[in-house]
Parts: sequence; structure tokens; C-alpha cells
Amino acid sequence: MARRNDHSRDELKTLTLAQSLKIAEKEGMAALTARRIANEIGYTPGTLYNIFGSMDGLYYEMNALTMQRLAETLSGSVQKAASGTPRDRIKAITNSYLNFARKNKHLWIMLFNTSFEHEPPDWYAEKIEGLFSPLEAIIAEIFSKIPKQKIKLLARTYWASIHGICYLEITRKGPLRKNLTAGEMTDELIERFFGQTD
Repeated sequence: MARRNDHSRDELKTLTLAQSLKIAEKEGMAALTARRIANEIGYTPGTLYNIFGSMDGLYYEMNALTMQRLAETLSGSVQKAASGTPRDRIKAITNSYLNFARKNKHLWIMLFNTSFEHEPPDWYAEKIEGLFSPLEAIIAEIFSKIPKQKIKLLARTYWASIHGICYLEITRKGPLRKNLTAGEMTDELIERFFGQTD
């Protein structure tokens, strides 16, 4: 078992995040307790609070890493579809979002279901804003004459619709019928939002 001086603060932070993500990815957020994480990395719960301040601090860091992976996935999908039409790129980014949620179910749910006691720190809010950048860029290309603030609103409205469809599929808590898939619903949404823009 590791001793308190076996790792630097940065090493211990990295170790804790890696183990916490591993637990959450496999078992969901409910399995994350300070005692469980501390036992698995060979330290005490107090060490975790010393590094992250609180469990919320740990959750922020975990979610930030998930957002980073999601942002890289979304940007990568847009790059792969770079030679296509703006609508092709919208479809690519939409499908990559759905696939990310399917492959990372527990981390994706944690990202949106974490309840924090206080307003998130600025750096966390900036991470959230960054997720919208690829989508905003495509929408700005499609609707070049509308103001920037309207682009932001449209991007978030479209994302909220996709997120809702994704949530219904991932959690199986909604009116998705066996003969109606998330892909069909998102295709319909793309048609309604962007169908007349090519």
C-alpha cells in the first residue's frame, strides 16, 4: 500500500482522477465515495479532501476530463467530414455525440447529472462553453447573416434537442418506441433545422 509521501501532490491528483474515472465508468457515479477511492489508491479520505477540497472539487475535475474527451471527439468528427456540406458536418457532430454517450454511458450521465452546491468555477464554465464551439462554427457558416448571439442561441437549442433524444435512448426513460431510433429522430431534427440550407 502506498504511503502519504510515495507520490507528489500532482501525481496523487492524477492517480485519484484515474481511479475515480475507472470506478465511475464501470459502476456509475453512485459508486464514488471518498472512502472507496482512498482505499483503492492506498491513501486516506482526508488526503482526497486535501487535494480537491471536497467531493464536488473531484467531480469538477472528473467532468472536465470527460468534457475534454467529448470535445476532442466532436472536433475530430467535424474534421473527418470537412470536405462535406455544412449539413454533413452537422450530422457528423450529432452522430459522434450520440456515439460518445453510448460508449461512455456512466461518465456522460455524470457530466449532466452532477448536482453542485455552488456555481461552477470560471474555468469549468469555460470548458462547457468550449463544447459548443464546433457546432457554433458550422451554424455560423450556414446562417451567415444572423448575429453572433443568435448563433449561440441556435446552437444551444439544437444541442438541447439532441441531448434530450440521447438521454431518452441512454436511460430508456422515455417514449422511444422499438421502431423509432435515436438516429431517425436526429435525422428528422437536422432536416427541420437545416434541411433548406444546402
